Amino acid sequence: MKKVFLSALLIAGLGSVFTACNNGDYDANPEASDGTVLNPLNPESGVTIPIGYIRADLNGFQADFIAGGWTDSVPGTAIIFASRIDNPAQIQSISIVLTNYNGAGTYTLGPDGSGGSVTHILYNPLDNNYIGQGFVTSIGAGSGTVVVEGTEDGNLRGKFSGTLYQFAPVINTSNQEVITNGMFYVRKK
Repeated sequence: MKKVFLSALLIAGLGSVFTACNNGDYDANPEASDGTVLNPLNPESGVTIPIGYIRADLNGFQADFIAGGWTDSVPGTAIIFASRIDNPAQIQSISIVLTNYNGAGTYTLGPDGSGGSVTHILYNPLDNNYIGQGFVTSIGAGSGTVVVEGTEDGNLRGKFSGTLYQFAPVINTSNQEVITNGMFYVRKK
């Protein structure tokens, strides 16, 4: 009887442990909606990338930026950011600054920086003599569009595109980078 009681207690304990498992940011069942982060595996969620990602085609090459976040520590301004480490000698960062941020909506970025900017920087942290390269929408004929589609639970999700011009190591408005199919889903930092 003692063995039966201990076995039943063990099974009940294991059952409570397995039902209390933490599935991380997402629900284990994409049909359920118990979490605060939208599940990219559920086509009805409106997102197709994991939380913390920015994905974009840069001159036709798809790039995933990770460890992304956003802040609105300056009133009326939202800064969305993420980075990409290709190897120890090649790091990239991307940032979107919306200077007239007021929640979900469409934001137009002008060549004079009006409305904000999109910036893409490539650099080598291991080489002090390396001159990084950077592109931004706020010079030349730069332009961009950012659509903030949702702000659920303080997370931002949306899409962006634009034409960026080289600003580093020197300004060169004949060298451009076109961003298409840009999307972001980031948590507030």
